[in-house]
Amino acid sequence: MDQRGIAAPAKVNLALHVGAVQSDGYHPIDSLCVFLDAGDRLSLTEPADRFTLSVDGPFGGDLAGLPPAQNLILKAAALMAHATGTPPVGFHLHKAVPAASGIGGGTSNGAAAMVLLNNMAPRPLSDRALCQLALGLGADGPVCLAGLLPRRQGGTPLWRAQGIGERVSPGPVAPPLYLCLANPGIAVPTGAVFARFDASLSPGNLEIDLGPRWHRGQEGDDFVHRHRNDLRAPAVHLVPQIGVVEAAMAARPGCGAARMSGSGATVFGLFADAQAARRAQAWFAGRGDWAVAGPAFVPNPAAKRGDSNAE
Repeated sequence: MDQRGIAAPAKVNLALHVGAVQSDGYHPIDSLCVFLDAGDRLSLTEPADRFTLSVDGPFGGDLAGLPPAQNLILKAAALMAHATGTPPVGFHLHKAVPAASGIGGGTSNGAAAMVLLNNMAPRPLSDRALCQLALGLGADGPVCLAGLLPRRQGGTPLWRAQGIGERVSPGPVAPPLYLCLANPGIAVPTGAVFARFDASLSPGNLEIDLGPRWHRGQEGDDFVHRHRNDLRAPAVHLVPQIGVVEAAMAARPGCGAARMSGSGATVFGLFADAQAARRAQAWFAGRGDWAVAGPAFVPNPAAKRGDSNAE
């Protein structure tokens, strides 16, 4: 078994436009995502008679008592076993990012499980089929799966998610991006955020404007400023500290744009360089927030087997 495992990088929504709830209960979205080269890590341990999971790390306790049916790693394993006949194995998760924080931690874990199991499957699924199967993890499943796949073009991989998350396509190729994430240590229930959104909906334009290739980091800043996270206002209503963290991030030296990611409470900042992002991380950590900094995640082509066309 591969003891090294693979990264389950944190997902950041640079923009998240949300439409009114549909008759099926889902909300249409248009979002552009980037992944941070920091997050959880998932490894395979040993063959077993059933899928098992052990957890450590600073946020391992966040998963304590979670029923197996709600654990997205084990859910991903069940989906893959049904689709490919992959035999049971043990997983080990190093949980380094907080749960319920708007950066797709659990979904990214499930996507990593799918990639690991697909690598050992006798007849692995294509990337397209794997992304479709990942919708079983939730609306973020396909984009979190795509974030683990190598892109044929160079540069920083950006991914666009549309529909209810099932339509994933490459975003513009970007130059190196440096991010800092900070969270005030408050879990935000996604359901409560959407309920508040539905109750106070004032629809905006759903479609995002990708623009041309991003030649400079400034274009990433401009993109964030031109777009919205439609879940921000309802999340800040429920957890006002998010707004405080957002203002503090925007005030850090070298920060070109700052905003809440997903349904919160994590806030991201785009920075001019790695050093500025690390200084911001140290500032937030010094006042007791959870914080992490690093470059955007670029998948290693050797980390998976099979084709590399998710489009």
